[in-house]
Amino acid sequence: MCDWKGWYEQSGRQYEMTFQAFDVSETVKGKGSDAVGVFEITGYCETANGIQFLKHYKSAHTVLYNGTLDPDEQIITGRWSIGGYIGEPFKIYKVNKKESKRRWKGFYLYGGEKGEMTFKSLKFTQGKITGEGEDVVGQFTINGDIQPSGELQFVKQYVGQHSVLYKGLRTYDIIRGNWSIPECGSGDSFELTRVYY
Repeated sequence: MCDWKGWYEQSGRQYEMTFQAFDVSETVKGKGSDAVGVFEITGYCETANGIQFLKHYKSAHTVLYNGTLDPDEQIITGRWSIGGYIGEPFKIYKVNKKESKRRWKGFYLYGGEKGEMTFKSLKFTQGKITGEGEDVVGQFTINGDIQPSGELQFVKQYVGQHSVLYKGLRTYDIIRGNWSIPECGSGDSFELTRVYY
């Protein structure tokens, strides 16, 4: 877990939130306090970096938070709501950016065997996918698109060689789908996973 801080707005004023624990993976969980009192957080991460969680105040009300985790996974921004009232903005951000690093790795299946892939970078920014990496065939670049639903498509272009089309679905730390080389009629499945180190 990393250190996080934040604030929410109400009636034009910002109120600080401090966290004793806050963790974002496939689920969102944590605990902290603010001007209202002590709270616990439970929620989940949607596809394409969307986040939704409940802030449960002890012996009091519950507030719904809807937001987005930025591509570098340092900042969550969005709006809070309670009952039928759509509230004002909030922001939660990492204090210690050096504590955890993340990278993607994965494999593709071909002829019943796994071909391992490692990535120097893989980024999802404003609906676009870019990256670079290497596998047994050679070095490659990644360029493609991702929808708000998490559906994605990208081309893996080997340096000085052929290209491969990938289509799949991202669910936070995992991307699964199928690859193909249309002109050859070949293809199979693939999986990419984000790991922490």
